[in-house]
This record gives sequence, C-alpha cells and structure tokens, in this order.
Amino acid sequence: MDPERSIEEQFTKLHPTLPVNTRIGIVGGGPSGISAAYALARLGYNNITVLEKHHAVGGMCESVEIE
Repeated sequence: MDPERSIEEQFTKLHPTLPVNTRIGIVGGGPSGISAAYALARLGYNNITVLEKHHAVGGMCESVEIE
C-alpha cells in the first residue's frame, strides 16, 4: 500500500466490487474504528455499525473534566 494514497483509494483498489448495501461491522469505536466508518461512508456504504464496549466512542481521545 502506498501511504501517499487516501484510505478510500486503497480500499477501493482492494475491494472494488463490494455493493454499497453490504452489511459492515466495525469492532471498536476508537480513532481507527471511527476513521474506518467515516471512510466507508464517504465511499457510499450505508449499512455500517460501529460496536463499542464503553459508554462513548473515541477511545483515548475522550474528553474528561478535571477539578
């Protein structure tokens, strides 16, 4: 894979024949999972589910209040 090419271009090259209504499950709502879901949605996929075990997505990027 060429790091200069976008995720969308690389995915399309690897899987050019997947129909846009393919059911896609992404395990983990951290930065990588959310990025993957976003890239797939930009490609036109509309049946994407992100599974996250915590109360919010974002992984280590979650905001916290400090008193």
